[in-house]
Amino acid sequence: MRAYTEATREIMRLVAESRHDEQPVFEAILQASAKLCRVNQCALFMVTEDPDTLILAASFGKTLQAFEVGVSTLSVDTPLTITQVYRENRT
Repeated sequence: MRAYTEATREIMRLVAESRHDEQPVFEAILQASAKLCRVNQCALFMVTEDPDTLILAASFGKTLQAFEVGVSTLSVDTPLTITQVYRENRT
């Protein structure tokens, strides 16, 4: 629980400092998530204006460095867990 509290505190500090730039906040969320979940990579995708496309908003980990934040996209029809979850839960 202590690690969760520390991660939350750091993210809230960044939110206060980065009111006009969400990128440091996204990166901190992913870094904390990876640490708490004991994984070496994770990514944050956001829905674009086209509801059938997700765009990479931030990533953490070496494997994902080949993708460009704000440029790399996924079709929601791509056979990945993230797109399946999105398809099943969009309203």
